Amino acid sequence: MTVPPDISVVIPTYNRRDILSLTLPTVLKQDLAPERREVIVVVDGSTDGTIEALRDAVFAQAKVIEQSNAGVSAARNAGFRAARGQLVLFLDDDMICDPSLLRRHLDAHVGEENRLIVMGEIQLSPRSYPGLMTEWRHDSERRWLEEVRAGPADEWWQALRFAHASASRSLLMEAGGFDESFRFGDEEIEFGVRLARVGVRPRFIRDLVVWHVYRKSISEFMCFDVPCYGRSQLLFCRKYPQYRNRGLLRNLQAGSPLKARVRELLTRSSVSPDHLLQIPFGITSALSGIPAMRRAAMKLLDHRHTIGIYRGAMEAAGSWKKLREEVGMRLPVLLYHHVGRAHRGAYPLLTISPERFEEQLKWLERHGYTTIRAADWIAWCRFGSPLPPKPVLITFDDGYEDLARHAFPALKRHGMTATVFIVTQCVGRTNEWDTGAWALLPLLSEAQICEWAAQGIEFGSHTRRHPDLTTLSPKQLETEIVGSSKELEHILGTPPKVLAYPFGSLNADVSGCAARSFDLSFTIEAGINSLATDRSRMYRLEILPHDNLVKFATLIACGYRPLMESRKRTAIRSRFRAAARRILRLDVA
Repeated sequence: MTVPPDISVVIPTYNRRDILSLTLPTVLKQDLAPERREVIVVVDGSTDGTIEALRDAVFAQAKVIEQSNAGVSAARNAGFRAARGQLVLFLDDDMICDPSLLRRHLDAHVGEENRLIVMGEIQLSPRSYPGLMTEWRHDSERRWLEEVRAGPADEWWQALRFAHASASRSLLMEAGGFDESFRFGDEEIEFGVRLARVGVRPRFIRDLVVWHVYRKSISEFMCFDVPCYGRSQLLFCRKYPQYRNRGLLRNLQAGSPLKARVRELLTRSSVSPDHLLQIPFGITSALSGIPAMRRAAMKLLDHRHTIGIYRGAMEAAGSWKKLREEVGMRLPVLLYHHVGRAHRGAYPLLTISPERFEEQLKWLERHGYTTIRAADWIAWCRFGSPLPPKPVLITFDDGYEDLARHAFPALKRHGMTATVFIVTQCVGRTNEWDTGAWALLPLLSEAQICEWAAQGIEFGSHTRRHPDLTTLSPKQLETEIVGSSKELEHILGTPPKVLAYPFGSLNADVSGCAARSFDLSFTIEAGINSLATDRSRMYRLEILPHDNLVKFATLIACGYRPLMESRKRTAIRSRFRAAARRILRLDVA
């Protein structure tokens, strides 16, 4: 009876005969005894003579599996299912190995009870094509992996690269193997999600190195690889909608309206923008000896890659409209406090007259906006639940009693809804946190909260006593945030999903604590929300008493107040010039 090997190496390949002739000998030449290892090469429908080349005597030790072209996932599945070794090491066909690679992978799994996946480093081989494309590809991949490895430990699967990784064959079978609908791109992280779910632990060994022979041209990468990545990213988003904010597609409509519009035009263009970007790239790459030109060339490669991803995803979605519905929705969140008559002694910038509020609701109606609740945005972010074409979220901080007399009836007349943030220890009382500074005004009672919650108004937390959360100890912070959630749940019967930070004050400790108790947390920082927005730091647009419809429309369109921003920049420049003059005077003295 033949004794099975300890480790099987699986190498999928497609039309890479020349590179395989360079890399495969290094896989076959290992310091591990031949009977303890096997090498399986899966030829995925190659048409470049790969099969004929593998018949050479130098490759006699390799087992060759030939299949029609079905993609890298199908090739890897065919390879590890045919493997006889208890441990399977996956390598890409363009990896050069040290003689000790297989032995070191075996050593890394000793005593681990088959629940481990070992990942090693991938370095750029000097046998790669020289040039900016090769450097950019490796630099961008390195930056991404470092970012993931520095992030939450339970998201390790984002860094999984089966170009160089090993795991037990039984574990691969238990997790179900690769999803073969991912023909090329994101098949690794998709499998990583399922491996994590069955309790796999990662081990990254930095000095366990293979050498990547990168020989793709820019046109080959941009025209073939990148659109495939876009299609695969959308497929991943559809399969795991809760992870849609992890990949490049999250940025489709992120940032300022101008940037979002430019991305839309480039993505929807009937002529590929890559053809236009080739011209400035050719100029900057020719002058790459100049540091500024080199940086510009690298930036252009970033743009070409990103737009190619979006266009590939749009092709898979079927249209720009469908792609936007899946990953590109934008959400302006309006921030109000009082709606009613101005009160003597109250802070003057917090009160909107009922007439102006109604006027603004009518404007939203005329321009096709549909109000949603925070829970609707959460459902879209997590599960891909549909949203109206132009969603808007109306929020009220503090929960003043005049909302029940003016704001809620107006919303009801227009078939709209809103989210109100309640200071739970002050329900039915007054804004006691303003004592000694501003007039004390009545707040909504428990009965009013329950009444309007039953009519579709959403209620969230504004903490227990409205403190500046950044001034609290960890224990006090927990009491304010978690305590407010429990108290509001006692009133409503269900736990609230959202929080607004009092005074908009937060830091990493505050947002971290909020994220553990709430699905969304809102700042007072201006901006338009997208899939890329940190859900513990949601943007809002504060509506002021003097905002006429022009200002109101401009704020929603831009995500900020252009005039105010201009004044800020002018003030900053003035302060900078004044400081420079003072420094010059000191130097002269």
